[in-house]
Amino acid sequence: MFAIGKALMAEGRWAQAAQYFDRATEVDAQNWEAFFALGYCRGKSRLGHVSDQASLDAYTEAKRLAPEDLPDNLRARLLIYHAAIQKRLGRLAEAEEELHEAQPLASEPEEIQDLSYHMSSIYAMTNRHEQAIELVSALRSTPYLASVWAHLDDYYEDVKSDPKFLRAIREPDQVLKDPDAVSEMLKLRAAR
Repeated sequence: MFAIGKALMAEGRWAQAAQYFDRATEVDAQNWEAFFALGYCRGKSRLGHVSDQASLDAYTEAKRLAPEDLPDNLRARLLIYHAAIQKRLGRLAEAEEELHEAQPLASEPEEIQDLSYHMSSIYAMTNRHEQAIELVSALRSTPYLASVWAHLDDYYEDVKSDPKFLRAIREPDQVLKDPDAVSEMLKLRAAR
């Protein structure tokens, strides 16, 4: 079940993969990785509040079952993904607290940038615009800038007309000259 779920996940077939991960958690209720993958697929399926809540529940179970010796960066990823769904559900204080917990554990660029993106959107939604702009500015040369663009009308609604924010989200020239980077940003923009 788990292997089939992973294959479907690799193809971006989120809802179908979630069905297999759901079965994998029924077969082995202690498999934290299956719960983690289930949370990810439910969240990526973007089927509304019900799938978001199912994602949060799966991530919560993955956190509970995760081994004590889980590498820091992987634990950070789990916390960041859990916080991202909390944010999507409007639980901003809880999401921010969890991102602060993940911060000292995150060591890889992917996790650091993902954390910065989610924290910047929380800052934007809670009227801490200067902090949001500072974090978004740090994302300028990363694919996460596409996530910011994708959420201008929801997470960044209150700050999107600020001239400093507009300067921060302008596409960096060096990224525009790299066709692979442009392709990656467009893929990310479409996926978010």
